[in-house]
Amino acid sequence: MQRSNGFTLIELVVVIIILGILSVVAAPKFIDLKGDAHTATVEAMAGAIDSANSLVYSKSAINGVEKEASIDAAAIGDEYAGATLIYGSMQSDETSLVMFVEGIDDPSAWEMEKTNEVNMRIHPADHPTIGDGAGNCFVQYSHQWTDARGATYPAKTTLYTDDC
Repeated sequence: MQRSNGFTLIELVVVIIILGILSVVAAPKFIDLKGDAHTATVEAMAGAIDSANSLVYSKSAINGVEKEASIDAAAIGDEYAGATLIYGSMQSDETSLVMFVEGIDDPSAWEMEKTNEVNMRIHPADHPTIGDGAGNCFVQYSHQWTDARGATYPAKTTLYTDDC
């Protein structure tokens, strides 16, 4: 009787099946497509807010109201009545953001929460924020403001994507 030095076809098939099962179970743990999608979505919203604010400030400057501490946005166009401008930038409230930022008014996609007088937090509707026991996956928009010492801070958009 001769001894075989190789693997049989059945042994090779069993090994391939085991490797296939392991890859199906392990691959999703290494490929975080949902997190990447949330990150990209939040980054896109931050870009949309920045672009909208640049356009709003430009219209404010053209109309000469960029130095007003607080003014109705009707000063830059009647269609913007009801929104508020703070030194020519969008105020960080839901009315102003919905008025100027396209797509932010879809409650199935975005949720907004006011965290203080200056900051508005915008996050994907299917991803809770820190207060809900989750991590950082949101955009924070802050309108221009002046502190008690008289120091002025410009409007800014801050991106938090540590835990998307």
